[in-house]
Formats: sequence, structure tokens, C-alpha cells
Amino acid sequence: MTLILASVVMVAVGLKGNAGMLAALLMGGVVCTALSMAGSFITDLKIGYWLGTTPKKQETWKFLGTIISAATVAGVMIVWIRLMASTLASWLHRRQTQWQLLSSH
Repeated sequence: MTLILASVVMVAVGLKGNAGMLAALLMGGVVCTALSMAGSFITDLKIGYWLGTTPKKQETWKFLGTIISAATVAGVMIVWIRLMASTLASWLHRRQTQWQLLSSH
């Protein structure tokens, strides 16, 4: 329902065509992610209640886990990008050398 209402508002303000479709898809992704996270958090709170922990402790650890996982993913992506850049550079150098050899004949 949220996506339908948001799409109607976007059309009313003039956001149509490809830009409107992209905005609707992005909005749908944000809404789905928010609903998924809310459902997960409610389940976590229920299990925490059964185990005897407080919601404050759960939020603290969930926030810390989010920060650590985001930093880990960012680090892995940086390493991967550097590795791929050097691999691509060496591959391009080999190709350039091969083309130079072929063109000299």
C-alpha cells in the first residue's frame, strides 16, 4: 500500500518514466528492508525476554555488531578492489604486449 500511495504522489509531482520507475523500485527496496529488519528485531526482543536480557543491552550489542560487520565488509571490498585493479592492470599489460608483437609482424 505504501508503494502504491508513494507512486501516485510521485506521478502527481511529475516524476514519471524511467526516473519514476527507478524511484518506485528504490522506495520498494527500502520499505521491504525496513519491514524485514523490524520483524527480525521483534524476534530478537522476544528471545531476549526469554533469556532475561534487557532491550537496552540487545540494542547496544546489535548496534556494535552492525558497526563491526559494516567495517569488515568495507575492508574486504577495499582489499578486493585493490587486488582486482592490480590483476586487471597486469592482464592489460600482457594483452598490450601481445598486440604489439602481433602488429609488428
